[in-house]
Amino acid sequence: MPDSIGLTVILVVSLQRARGAHCLKHILSQQVRDPIEVLLFDVQHGQADPLPGSDHPWVRVLPVTPETAHRGYGAIIREALHTARAPVIAAIQEHAFPLAGWAQATIDAHQGNPHAMISGELYNGNAGRGAADVIYAANYLHVMAPRTKGTTAYLIGHNSSYKRDIMLRYSDADADALELLIQNELLLIKRLLADGHTLYADPAIKMAHCHETLHASHRVSTLLYNRSLGAARVSLEGGALRKRVRYTLTAPVGPFVRLVRQLLRAARLHPEKLPVLRANLLHLWIYHALGVYGHLIGLYAGAGDSAARFLYYELNEYRHLDGVDVLPIRTPLNGELP
Repeated sequence: MPDSIGLTVILVVSLQRARGAHCLKHILSQQVRDPIEVLLFDVQHGQADPLPGSDHPWVRVLPVTPETAHRGYGAIIREALHTARAPVIAAIQEHAFPLAGWAQATIDAHQGNPHAMISGELYNGNAGRGAADVIYAANYLHVMAPRTKGTTAYLIGHNSSYKRDIMLRYSDADADALELLIQNELLLIKRLLADGHTLYADPAIKMAHCHETLHASHRVSTLLYNRSLGAARVSLEGGALRKRVRYTLTAPVGPFVRLVRQLLRAARLHPEKLPVLRANLLHLWIYHALGVYGHLIGLYAGAGDSAARFLYYELNEYRHLDGVDVLPIRTPLNGELP
């Protein structure tokens, strides 16, 4: 591969082989002026057939050790930072896929500016399938089309791109902290902004994301993610006692406050999403209650193995993607992971 590559794409795959191959196909179909690099981290390397498309000259297949998988997604991306060769890295979830023009638009958006993190518009990749529409409306109001081109405080940590040299500086300063920041993307965005970096939105960068189709599935991810987030806030920001007291006292009203803010945000940004949100108020309240509860567990008991379970969930949970998913692979909250 030539040294002039402008973009390294990081893709992590596991048991949902067809879904991972679907995402990889969309990456490899991108029209770019220069070749891109794809780091394909395969949790099932050596245990499953090679992923279709993994023999493409742009692709490098890398195994994921059990120890790395146990530390979670942040550990894999941290490793990828040191393996990548391009100045820009983009981490794509295997249940998402880039739309036409994504790669070149990402490369162009990073040219000649200091923006640390860039993304664009996120579309619903499995619209009309079960709970996908309400989950999309509940979680991605800030990044739905149409987006305004320019600096922003609102990006999503996953399916975005970063300047590699900036991320490496964070790694050199404290690699373990960077791993936690990547694992808990809200804290990464908060840290970048606090350190004076700028974030940028470009609507020419278009991605589709496939959501859970079962409310029960999304409840699992909400609990796991928020436990990890609560623990990371203590580790990275300190103030454990203050955080515990505040969240304990506000927990009874926390879900209601979050729900009201969510509805007000939808009314301001995308009022067309209000009907689907209003039709699912009970589900939304349960999501917010589990978010608060998970956060409290993290604050008091630490992350436990939530990072490993969340990675397993993200890579394997059923999302009803046009026949590409296999039968549901459920994520256990307790007991041994396969």
